[in-house]
Amino acid sequence: NLPYVSIEKGNYLYIIPAKAVDKNIAIAELKTLLQKWRYPVGPNFNKLFEVQKWRYIKLISGLNPKLAQEVRELKIQHQSEKSKRDPNNKRYIGIPVLYGLILESYTTRYYPFGELMSNILGYVDNKGVAYYGIEQYFDDILKGKKGEIRGRSSGMAGNVGTNEFEIVQPIDGNDIYLTIDLGLQREAEEIARQQLSGLRADAISILVLDAQNGQLKASVNAPSFNPNNYNDAYTLMPLGEEYANIIDDLTYIDIPVYIYTGNEYRLATTKERQSTGLQKFLNTNIFGPQVFVDKNISVPFEPGSIFKAFTVGIGVDTDEIMMQDSYRDDGKVKVGSYTIKNASKICEGTHDFLHALVHSCNVGMVRIVQKIQKYAFYNYLIKLGFGQLTEIELAGEKEGFVDDMNIVSVARFLNNSFGQGLTTTQIQLAAAYAALVNGGNYIKPTIISQIADTSLKEKIGEPQLTFPNQEKKQIFKNKTSSTLKEGLWEVLNNNPEIANTANIPEVRLGAKSGTAQISYRGKYQRGEGRTNGTFAGVITIDEPKYVVLIWVRRPRKSQWGGFTAGPIFKQLASYILTYDM
Repeated sequence: NLPYVSIEKGNYLYIIPAKAVDKNIAIAELKTLLQKWRYPVGPNFNKLFEVQKWRYIKLISGLNPKLAQEVRELKIQHQSEKSKRDPNNKRYIGIPVLYGLILESYTTRYYPFGELMSNILGYVDNKGVAYYGIEQYFDDILKGKKGEIRGRSSGMAGNVGTNEFEIVQPIDGNDIYLTIDLGLQREAEEIARQQLSGLRADAISILVLDAQNGQLKASVNAPSFNPNNYNDAYTLMPLGEEYANIIDDLTYIDIPVYIYTGNEYRLATTKERQSTGLQKFLNTNIFGPQVFVDKNISVPFEPGSIFKAFTVGIGVDTDEIMMQDSYRDDGKVKVGSYTIKNASKICEGTHDFLHALVHSCNVGMVRIVQKIQKYAFYNYLIKLGFGQLTEIELAGEKEGFVDDMNIVSVARFLNNSFGQGLTTTQIQLAAAYAALVNGGNYIKPTIISQIADTSLKEKIGEPQLTFPNQEKKQIFKNKTSSTLKEGLWEVLNNNPEIANTANIPEVRLGAKSGTAQISYRGKYQRGEGRTNGTFAGVITIDEPKYVVLIWVRRPRKSQWGGFTAGPIFKQLASYILTYDM
C-alpha cells in the first residue's frame, strides 16, 4: 500500500510585459518579491520585461505556495489602491507590476521512488499526457474528473436564472494497487544495473512471476529512467572520445547516433556513423527514448534454447516421447537447402531426450517435433499464449510472432522447435513456464492486486473494490509438469555451462539457458555483442513459487546465455531464498 505516485499542486508565475505600467517599478517590485523568497534573479532578468513576440513569459514553475499566496494578496491590495494617481494624474500607482503578473494553478504527478519501477509506472508529462506503463494503461480512471459549474447564459444578458446553476463536484481518480514486491523489485533493479556494466550489454530485462497465481512480482529494465526528470532521453550532446566505441563497433548499432544536417538533427545511417568527417551526437542519457519501453512486454525477440522446454513438454504431454527414449544424433539435419546443426559436439551419438534437453541439442528437438507433427505443436503454442497478447495491464504490450500452422514451411517449423524463427516476449515466456511447472495450468498474468473506485466512497462509506479476472486453464497433465520440473533440475545440475554459474546446489532449483543469435540485415550474427543471452529459472522444483525470466541484450563479455544471464539468476535466487522463504 505504498504511494508509488503522489499528486502535487503548484503554480506557474507568468508575466505579460506589455501590461506592466511602469517597467522600472515593475522590475524593482518583482525583484524584491523573488529575493525575499530566495528565488534566483539572473543577469537577464530585466530583459523579461521587454515586449517580445511571445505575449506570456513564464518566470517560475512550481511556485512556493507562500509566495503564490502573497502574490494573490498583493493583487487584492492593488485593486484597493487602484484609484490613487500620481501628481501628474497620468497613471495609477500602487503595485503596477501586478498588472502583468498571472498565477496559473496546476497539478503534477511526483514519483517518490524516482527510477524505481519507472518502466512499470510510466510517466505523465507537464501537459498531463500519460505515457507507458500503468499511467497510460489506466489513464482514464487514474486522472479522475474536474469539477465544473453549469448554467444557461445569453450572449447579451450573461447568465440567465440565478437559481439554475448546477455544481458538478470533482471526482478523484481511482487507487490502483500493484502485485509488485517492492523489496524484490529493488534488488532486481540493483542487480540489473551492476550486470549491465559488467557484461557490457545494451540492455538487461528481468521478470519474476508467481507461478501459482500469475501475479507479477518484479519487472526490471536496465537502463531505465527517472519519471521526475526524463528530458535527458530527448536532449542531445556531442559524441566525445569516451563514446567512440559506439560508432567504431557495429555491435552498438541499436544505440541511436545523430548528425546535424539541413537545419535539423536526424539519425545517422550506418555509413554516416563511421564517417570521420561528420560531427555526431548522442542522447544525453546515451540510450535515447528506448529507455521508456518496457522490454518485458513490448519487445518480442527470438528466445533461443529456453524455448526447448516447451518442445519437450509438448512431446511428453502428447505421449510421443518419454524422457528416457533414445534417438540418434549425427550433429546435423538437412532440410532442403538448409542445414540445422547443434552448437556442441556433446550432442552427437545415441542419447535419450533428457540428454537432449540438458545439453540443448537442436537435432534432438527436431526429432521430437517430427514425432509430434506441426498441428499438435502449434496448437499447444496457441494454448500457451504465444503469438497473442497476455493482456497484462500495462501499456504497449506486443504479441510477438508465430507462423500460421497451415502455411509454415518445414524448415521454419523445425527451427521453431529450438526457439528460432519465432518471437516472444518475456511475459509470454514467464506465463508459459509457470504452466510447465505449476501442475500444468496456464494462468493469465496480472500486475493488479485490486482497484479502489473512490467515486463511491461518499455513498457507501468506502471505496468499491474490483479484482483482476484471471483465466485459468489446464494445458499440461500434472504428470507432464512433474517430469519437466525434474528435467529442468537435471539441466541446472548437469549442464556444465550453467551448473557452475547459475546453480545453488543446496536447493533444488530448475532452469534452462539460451543463446539466440541476433539477425542483422537478414543474417544471423555470431560472437560477443551479437546475441541475446536468455535464462528461465524455477524457484523451487519441489515447491515452484517463482518463475524468473532474464534477457541480456548484446552482451560483450560472453555470447553465451549461461555465462551472462545465468549469474544474474543465481544472484536473484539467493536473494529470494533468503528474503521470501
